[in-house]
Amino acid sequence: MKSDAIDARLPFFLHRKALALAIAERLCAAEAGLRSAWLGATPFEHLVIDDLFPAETAVELHARLPPPESLLALSSLRQRKRVGIEVERYDPAIGEVLFAFQMREVVEAIERITGLDCLEPDPSLYASGLSVMVEGGFLNPHLDNSHDGDQHKYRALNLL
Repeated sequence: MKSDAIDARLPFFLHRKALALAIAERLCAAEAGLRSAWLGATPFEHLVIDDLFPAETAVELHARLPPPESLLALSSLRQRKRVGIEVERYDPAIGEVLFAFQMREVVEAIERITGLDCLEPDPSLYASGLSVMVEGGFLNPHLDNSHDGDQHKYRALNLL
């Protein structure tokens, strides 16, 4: 569901605009601390943000996740996880939260925290989607896809 159409099946707080505003508000509220953490992080710049969503939102989103066994299993020396890229197959709230991270409010908050200018969202969700790790799952450090689907732009950040 890539459009900005309102899905009447969802409560308001699960629409992408409301989710984006909640993410941006949380980031802005902690901006100074997050910027300091970003600048001081080693061995590479990174952040961990606890309680990104209000508890009610997090619980509701979790309840709407597809069962892990319905996702594609990946297992190698590099990773053991389940993935899903067919957003339209899942509960509409899953697409809404994925696309909320692509909204301008969120991107601008990330720019202020990181000091990286001119970040662009990737509304195609190239090489992204849903990843789930259950007990025993892992993802080893690795080089990620560093470009967009057309290989014209380079990925500066991943939001997990």
